[in-house]
Amino acid sequence: MSLSDFRYSARCLLKNRAFAAIATLTIALGIGANTSIFTAVNGVLLKSFSFPEADRLVVVTGVSKSLADLGVSYPDYLDWRAENRVFVDLAARFPAGGVIAGIGEPERVFGRYVTASFFTTLRVQPQIGRFFNEDEDKAGAARVLVMSDGLWRRRFNADPAVIGRAINFNGASWTVVGVLPANFDFYGRSNGNNDLFLPMIGTYANESFIHDRGRYPCAVSRSFGRALASAKPRSR
Repeated sequence: MSLSDFRYSARCLLKNRAFAAIATLTIALGIGANTSIFTAVNGVLLKSFSFPEADRLVVVTGVSKSLADLGVSYPDYLDWRAENRVFVDLAARFPAGGVIAGIGEPERVFGRYVTASFFTTLRVQPQIGRFFNEDEDKAGAARVLVMSDGLWRRRFNADPAVIGRAINFNGASWTVVGVLPANFDFYGRSNGNNDLFLPMIGTYANESFIHDRGRYPCAVSRSFGRALASAKPRSR
């Protein structure tokens, strides 16, 4: 566009200010929509997970006649893991949410209850401390947790002395045993759901739903290759 074309366009817009306002708003909405779409696609489809051999990670789920993604009951997960001849390892997870207190203002946090195999399945290492083990993911075990780098920094000023410290989560005392690396972003939402990771069975061993094949937490697995990602467990 030449300078004269630009001046002519500017004069036209000044003469019709209503049209100019609508045009400006339309362009702004278009830019905003494209930015939002790119952010979502980049985070979900283009941006790689920050795990070793991330292309070998798959989600294993149950299916039914009416639902394509039913989740997995914990008893089924145990059976699949015991009979597994396909995947390197399996780990189960389901949502965790609540409030941490006793450290400044209470804060609502989110994360996951996970089996002890969760971190080894993803092949990640803690930034400091350690991850909980199989003995700590059993009924009667002491309450321990792993926190995100984000939570560690905003609530504890990145103090390494957080390891071994007891914090109040949902009215109970939990001991911090590890802090995740800063680039850990399992859910693709900039650590928004990665605040805490707690032992699944150590927390819920006595709850009836954990033993019920009619209830369906999810499972994540590391496979031997992408081709296995389409494998389906038995239908219900």
